[in-house]
Amino acid sequence: MKKIFIVFGVLFLSTTNTFASELFAKVVQIEENYETITEYSPIKICRDEEVPIYGNTNQNNNNSGNVLLGMILGGVSGKVITGEDGGAAVGAIAGGLIGANNNNSGNQIIGFRTVQTCTMEKKEVNSTRLKNYRITYDFHGALGTSYSYNSYLVGDKIPVNVNVIAK
Repeated sequence: MKKIFIVFGVLFLSTTNTFASELFAKVVQIEENYETITEYSPIKICRDEEVPIYGNTNQNNNNSGNVLLGMILGGVSGKVITGEDGGAAVGAIAGGLIGANNNNSGNQIIGFRTVQTCTMEKKEVNSTRLKNYRITYDFHGALGTSYSYNSYLVGDKIPVNVNVIAK
């Protein structure tokens, strides 16, 4: 029994160096993997627009003519509605005030000018970039694959971890 333990001990000590050393496999194929990235970049969009120009216009309209016309129409309307001279007087006053405010001079569109207006919008930009490499390697006749961020060439020796599991 003592001899069996000694044999196992010697075997165990001699194989620990084998497990401690690094194992290498040979790269046989490399495939680049890409991914699409969507980013949104701000862009400035400008447009030309026609904007009205307002100004005072004086069309030489007689303001007193508007007042007189308003008084006449207001007086007639007041007399017809009420049937009395008092109604005609009130209608004349109201018509005169309305006629005075009905002046065609004032702020009106006198022209147009071109103005550039700009807005910021987001534009979708798709780009492709390298994600990683799918590496196929040969370890003593057994093929394996893994993904790596390192760039290797076919024929390179790469370090591998090997697990042996008994069935």
